[in-house]
Amino acid sequence: MYAEDHGIGTMKNLKDLVPRRKKLGHRIRARREEVQKTSEEVSAITQIPFEQIQQIEKGLAPIDTATEFIDIAQALETTPDQLLPDSRD
Repeated sequence: MYAEDHGIGTMKNLKDLVPRRKKLGHRIRARREEVQKTSEEVSAITQIPFEQIQQIEKGLAPIDTATEFIDIAQALETTPDQLLPDSRD
């Protein structure tokens, strides 16, 4: 199948995403706490539903678009690259 041949949507790729998503979520939450903002404040600034912010921080939901990622970074007074987990993390 095309998808499997190109590494799209395979179980291995999906399993690899979960730890990365959790690391990103932990970094987002840590930064939010560092700048002393609540999830509700980040939600209001980004227009991303509060529940989705919580799910992102727990690593249970993806960030849907690059724009959302940029909005989250701006709400947390940082840049997207500062939020991305280091390959050593």
